[in-house]
Amino acid sequence: MESDLNQGAPSMENAVKTEAPKEGVATPTVATASKPKGKGLKTVLIVLGVMLLLGAAAYAGYYFANYEPAGEEGSSSDTPDPDGEEEDQDEKEEDAVALSSDFVGDYITAQLPEGWSIVEYVDGDGTDMLMDAEYQGLTGLSILTDEDEEVLQVYAVMGIGGIDICSSVGRFSDTPQSYIDVINGLTTDYNLSSDPDEAMPTVTVIADGDYTEFSFIDFRGRRVESSLYWNDLDNANVDEFHPLCGLSAGVLSFDTLSFEYDSGMGTETGSSYGVKIIGNPDEEVLPLLDEVMSSITLN
Repeated sequence: MESDLNQGAPSMENAVKTEAPKEGVATPTVATASKPKGKGLKTVLIVLGVMLLLGAAAYAGYYFANYEPAGEEGSSSDTPDPDGEEEDQDEKEEDAVALSSDFVGDYITAQLPEGWSIVEYVDGDGTDMLMDAEYQGLTGLSILTDEDEEVLQVYAVMGIGGIDICSSVGRFSDTPQSYIDVINGLTTDYNLSSDPDEAMPTVTVIADGDYTEFSFIDFRGRRVESSLYWNDLDNANVDEFHPLCGLSAGVLSFDTLSFEYDSGMGTETGSSYGVKIIGNPDEEVLPLLDEVMSSITLN
């Protein structure tokens, strides 16, 4: 019985041999259903790479659009529009010489900056350069700033005379030599009898850009800091400037501005006025004064 059982059951030795693979024979494997991990990772990497490239391209575009080479600041999109610069400059100049109020007096009309004022003096007031007489009309004028500081004085003059020579004369780039020769001719006799070291006139050359221009009633004027120069009324050539000197520059003879006085032999007319800047006004005040003087008209 025992031998029959042994014959029906395989021995342990045979069982082991059955499970061991034979040399040269491939052992069959069971395939399991799983997701291919390598392919999914590759897809993610590709997407990330594309996004990085797009980001880099966007940054490069922004960088080069705003790039300014060294030493050329303002040459890119930040470069101001020339027309815009001119408009801004014009606005600044208008602000610098803004005339915001009107002055209407008995004899003159003018435009003034805010807070400035003009005082008219009449009938002999406003001057100490007149002879004793009865006067009528405008005999003085004062221009005052918003701080009540007098910056210009105009005063009637009567009874002053002198030698018609010039100790000095200004020469601008548009002042012809022929005019300087005329001024030199006025001092010929004086220079013959004087020390050569005191020869007159002294010619002061005034370069372009060192002065500002304005007008004042009949006269064309130029200002160098606080000094005033006046074009000779006999010079009608607008391309030339003939600066008055000596007594003619100190006391202007107007064509249209005048006053009347009683000389004892009837009523006569005077048209001589001194015009001078008072003190040393600030640099901000002087351009405003130029504009005020240019705005003055006679009523």
